[in-house]
Amino acid sequence: MRRLFQLIFLVALAMPTAISAQEQAGSIFDEGQEHFYSAEYEKAAERFTRYIQMEPDDPRGYWRKAYALYFEWKRDQHRMFPKLNESERKDFYQLVATGIAQADAQIAAKKDVDFALYVKACLLSMRGGVEAGMGPLSLLTARDILKQTLQVASKSNYQDAKYLEGLTNYNGSFHSFWFRVAGLPHDRDLGLKKIFEAYAGNNNRFADDVAFVLVNIETDPRNAKRFTQEDVRKISCPLLAKYPRNQLLKKCCATLCATYQGNL
Repeated sequence: MRRLFQLIFLVALAMPTAISAQEQAGSIFDEGQEHFYSAEYEKAAERFTRYIQMEPDDPRGYWRKAYALYFEWKRDQHRMFPKLNESERKDFYQLVATGIAQADAQIAAKKDVDFALYVKACLLSMRGGVEAGMGPLSLLTARDILKQTLQVASKSNYQDAKYLEGLTNYNGSFHSFWFRVAGLPHDRDLGLKKIFEAYAGNNNRFADDVAFVLVNIETDPRNAKRFTQEDVRKISCPLLAKYPRNQLLKKCCATLCATYQGNL
C-alpha cells in the first residue's frame, strides 16, 4: 500500500510538468503564427524550429516553418518561385520530406486524416515551387509534383484544401499555354470560385492563409475590373485589425481601411 501511495505521488508530481511542457509548445506555435501573419518570417521560422524540437511528431511545425522560409524568400527575391542555392535547397527539401513523413504517419494512424492530407499537399506544393525556381530544366519535375499536390488535396475534406486547386487554376490562367501543354488546370474563373469556397464561413485555425491569398488576388492590378474597393475592404480590413504589424498589408490596404467601419 505504501508503494502504491508513493507511485500516485510521483505521478501527481509528473503531470503538471507534462501539461506545462505541452502548453509551452502550444504557446510557441501561436507566437510563430502571429509572426508569420505579421510577415515577420524570420522570427516565425525561429519559433517553429523550437516547436519542432518540442513536438517532433507534429507535421504542423514542419509545414509552418516551410511556409515561413518560402514566403521570406519570395518576398526578398520578388519572385513567384524562389531560387535557392544548393545548400538551402537540400535543407528545405529535408524539412519538407520530414513534414510529409509525419503527415503520412498521421494518415496511417487515421488521426485527423483530412487535415494531414491538406498539410501534405501544402508541403508538396512548396517543393514544386522550389523546383520551378530552378529553371526550365526542372519544370517537368515541378509539374509532376504539382500534379501530386492536387491528387493529395483532392482526397481531403478539409475546407482549406479547395484553395490549392483554386490557386493552381488561377495562377495557371496567366500561363495558359504552358499549363495546357503540361496537362495542368488553368481555368481562372473556376480557380477564383474554389478559393472563395475555401474562404466562405471558414473558421479553421489556418483560414487566414486563404484570406491573405484573396487579398493578394483582389489587389492585383490584373483584377482591377473584377473587384471593388468594398470587396477588398471586407477581407483586408479585418486582417489588418488582427495583424497591425504586417507592413505588406498596411502598404496595400491601410488607406482603404482607414474609413472601414467594420471590425476596426
